[in-house]
Amino acid sequence: IDLKGQATAPGATARAFWSRRSGMTFAVNQLPALPAGKAYQVWVVTADQALSAGLLTLDTSGNTSQYFKTPEDVPTPVAIAVTLEPAGGVPQPTGDKVLVGYVGN
Repeated sequence: IDLKGQATAPGATARAFWSRRSGMTFAVNQLPALPAGKAYQVWVVTADQALSAGLLTLDTSGNTSQYFKTPEDVPTPVAIAVTLEPAGGVPQPTGDKVLVGYVGN
């Protein structure tokens, strides 16, 4: 699933490899530096809800490659997204969408 940078991070790109049994490998490039007290949170978006995959840990260039274990019973996602959230993350997305990728696009 290819993700494209949104208005807050137009130069950012990402790719997610999701498997129901194996979880998700997520690679991102050129995310802007985080404001103080904020974190980038990855979401698996299904038709009914957004499930947190976890928080990104970036290098100084705004890049990372991370693995996230996702529940095997999660419905097939319709999208993968990254939002800007308070440090430590939140149970449901509240912040600006930074990256979004739709399954099948």
